Amino acid sequence: MKRAVFYLAFPLSLFADNGFLIQPKPFDTEKIIEKVDSAALPAVGLEGIVEAAAIKGGVDSALALSIAKVESNFNPNAVSSSNALGLMQLKMDTAVKDIYETIYQQTVLPESRTLFDPKENAKLGVAYLWLIQKKYFKEIEDKDKLEYCTIAAYNAGAGTVLRTFHDDKAQAAKVINAMSTDEVLRRLMFSMQSEQGRRYVLKVLEAKKLYLKNCAPAVE
Repeated sequence: MKRAVFYLAFPLSLFADNGFLIQPKPFDTEKIIEKVDSAALPAVGLEGIVEAAAIKGGVDSALALSIAKVESNFNPNAVSSSNALGLMQLKMDTAVKDIYETIYQQTVLPESRTLFDPKENAKLGVAYLWLIQKKYFKEIEDKDKLEYCTIAAYNAGAGTVLRTFHDDKAQAAKVINAMSTDEVLRRLMFSMQSEQGRRYVLKVLEAKKLYLKNCAPAVE
């Protein structure tokens, strides 16, 4: 019974230990945040920012680094055609909105310029990865299957990932748990409705090979 409350209620105490909860408010939106010149912070420094955020946020460091690599190639000023911003390419109306409503329990979002601060962007990107795993894929039992689905969801959305396995989202986790790890990966890479998402899974897994040996483990 206690575990059910953990997942359904999402009390603020859940996220405090993961470094996402900031008091008295997540960001000082009155502060003028200047865009960081990409030449001023070399990639190695930005990698350190992402890794530190991942360790503090309880997310696998190699995963977070791989996402940042594929999303922006560690460019803190990156802006996509769909208005995804910064280091980990976050969208205000999807990822940031979800983070604020679920973790911070707030409806007022920070100003867009906040996402050009590498530390804040990395923190929010890690928070979103954590949220995908704990909110949308909490019933997936195998660590590798969970990671594959998380990667796909970061790009294509959790709903698209779940529908890849069953039209009824509530049944999707059961299907995933019953499949082998290789079957789950193949389904995501060849059957997911989002073509971009299929390519994205492969790109992130390839990038992750660069970071597996050198990354510190997350703090659970």
